[in-house]
Amino acid sequence: MMYAAVAVAILGFILGLKFRLRLVLGIIVLLFACSLVYCFSYDAPLFDKILIVLGPQGILQSSYFLGLLSRNVFSAFAQRKLSSAPEQQAQDS
Repeated sequence: MMYAAVAVAILGFILGLKFRLRLVLGIIVLLFACSLVYCFSYDAPLFDKILIVLGPQGILQSSYFLGLLSRNVFSAFAQRKLSSAPEQQAQDS
């Protein structure tokens, strides 16, 4: 189960870096369906079933949010670095 949680977190982070909301909504629905199938095939108390459904959703969505933040930070850093490059060349001349 731990490997699955790490895989879902990595998937969410990569989705946040590369893709927008439409693809993520499809992945969330697919993850929800898979967790429901696993939940009904697993004989457990109600609280465990709720955690089985909500846990991967929370992991995916929070790591997607971190991916979005990272993309914005990286793009702002790259834009600032690109805009300061001509100024450095002018100062070197």
